[in-house]
Amino acid sequence: MPGQLLVPAPEIAAHLETEYGRPVSLVESLSRDRATGLAVLCSSPWNRPDRTRVVVEMDGPWQRPAPARDPEEGGTGGPSGSRCPLGG
Repeated sequence: MPGQLLVPAPEIAAHLETEYGRPVSLVESLSRDRATGLAVLCSSPWNRPDRTRVVVEMDGPWQRPAPARDPEEGGTGGPSGSRCPLGG
C-alpha cells in the first residue's frame, strides 16, 4: 500500500525495537537492468519513520516497467506481495 504506514507483526516490531501496534513503513524496491529489463535487485525493508530519512534519486528518463510475470511460468516475479523476483 504505497504512501501508508502499516502495523507490523510482533516479531518485526521487536526487531525494529519499537512497541507492537506502532505504525512503520514498508518500502518495496525493484531495480532492473536498463538494457534487458531483467530484475537485478529487490528489497523490502521495514523502517521506523521516527528514525528514517528517505531520499529518492532517479537516473535518466523514467519508464514504466513491464508487468511482472509469474516465476512458475518463466517470468521474473514482481515487487508486490512478498515475492522477490530473485527468489528471496
